Amino acid sequence: MTNKAALILAVLLALAVPAGATVTTFSPQPADDGYAAGAGPYATASCTSDFSTSVSVYPVQRNNSGAIVELYSCWNTGGTIPATSVINSAVVLADDTFHTETADNLNLVADWYNFRPTLDCGDWTRTAPNTALDATQPGTALNGIVVNFSAQFPSSGSLKNLAGNVHTGGDADPYTCLRFSITQRAGDAVPTGVNSLWLYMADDGSPFPIRLKVDWTFTGPTPTPTFAGCCLQPAGTPVATPLAGGQCASGTPVFGASLIPCGGGGQPACFH
Repeated sequence: MTNKAALILAVLLALAVPAGATVTTFSPQPADDGYAAGAGPYATASCTSDFSTSVSVYPVQRNNSGAIVELYSCWNTGGTIPATSVINSAVVLADDTFHTETADNLNLVADWYNFRPTLDCGDWTRTAPNTALDATQPGTALNGIVVNFSAQFPSSGSLKNLAGNVHTGGDADPYTCLRFSITQRAGDAVPTGVNSLWLYMADDGSPFPIRLKVDWTFTGPTPTPTFAGCCLQPAGTPVATPLAGGQCASGTPVFGASLIPCGGGGQPACFH
């Protein structure tokens, strides 16, 4: 193999799989986020039919009237992150914290939870699961969130329990999903007022939907380029026989070689 051919292969391999750590920020699609709400009185609050995946801004909330509202969001991480990747860290980004209410100085928490394909009362809970984000992590206290500014949750460090919850291309379901809640008072006592954080969702053209930023590293073997749809034709030789996926049964990239669409004949070259 000549130096030129080796260089071509090196470039193709570099383009196929990122080297080292990669940071990708994911935005939800309109059907991939929403809310579900419960109604009181607080001690006996239960989910109502008030749930939707079509809303532009809504609060995650817990208040004294019995309203317990949770927000849900999913991101197609597996469509970008290859299988056999290690998830190094992940955080939630809110480009605009629309409004807060902090009667009891409660916290925003989140758990790994996939509501797809349909959001309904079966997805709601009055508790505040925190497998992904808990009240001990920085930046979760409602009274510390600055309104109308961007925020990151947690404000430093990473979400918890990433393995198996931030999905890659090797998973059957490519979606990574969170359910956001407001913590309870001690003993689940009735709140003294309203505790909420209003966040933008993906619907109705909202410019600031909550996003997921993931730092990941590909650790699998470097794949052999397939040159899909093309066949190798070393200079001065017949067209090689195509295999599945566009690879060829014979032929090695050499100086002066070209790749032509599978089928050969007089079709134009797709790479020189």
